[in-house]
Amino acid sequence: MRYISLLENCRNQPTLDTLIRISSALGEPLSQIILEAEEEVQI
Repeated sequence: MRYISLLENCRNQPTLDTLIRISSALGEPLSQIILEAEEEVQI
């Protein structure tokens, strides 16, 4: 769980493989997660 905490607090950069695994576990396409994150940053 420490690794997830580091990601949440922007103290670590996930690899593409990690991003794919997280999106799979969430049941969301990675492209959708990235799109939502980009929209959140622009607000």
